[in-house]
Amino acid sequence: MRSEINFKTKEPYPLGFDPFMKRNFANKEFILNTLEYMIDEDGLISAKRKEVVLRPLDKVKIQNEKLYWQLINIAVPIVLVMIFGLIRQFFRKKKYQTI
Repeated sequence: MRSEINFKTKEPYPLGFDPFMKRNFANKEFILNTLEYMIDEDGLISAKRKEVVLRPLDKVKIQNEKLYWQLINIAVPIVLVMIFGLIRQFFRKKKYQTI
């Protein structure tokens, strides 16, 4: 929220102005919108009143599908990396093979 200062005139540039590119950016609108949102009493009150509802997981379904999800999250990435490595090794051997 700080503006650059023109060292010749000792005055600040307008918000969002880049003195090196000589161009205005949308920082001014963003900062003003942010301040307006933070100052708005209705917005803060509604944010404070917001209630978070936790939805617990089904414990029976967790027990039944535990092994399935463990395999997907642990074994599948390892197998994919190994397959990628084998394919890469095959093409490297083929590329650098002596005739």
